[in-house]
Amino acid sequence: MSGQEKNIQQNPEWLPLIADQQAMHIEFIDLVQSSANPEIVVLNFIQRFPESTPLPGHQPQEGAIGRLVARFAFTWPHIERIRDLLDRLLTQRENSQIASEGGK
Repeated sequence: MSGQEKNIQQNPEWLPLIADQQAMHIEFIDLVQSSANPEIVVLNFIQRFPESTPLPGHQPQEGAIGRLVARFAFTWPHIERIRDLLDRLLTQRENSQIASEGGK
């Protein structure tokens, strides 16, 4: 096993990636919608108006509540891994808050 493979195995959050400027752009999300079937889950990430600004040259359609920022499809095993990741993050946050409050 190479050093890089060991690093990835020991620290799965670290992956060698190629990312362009668009991929590195961060958007705040107000709403997540989901749809699912037995094979996949689709998550829609939405910014609500008026917080989101329309893309240059695009006017929002009348009656639109927001802007679709991104859509992603996940298999159910991926959803389970994401759930586990979010559970760990929430636990770490709670532990950090308890520690900062002096263990209350």
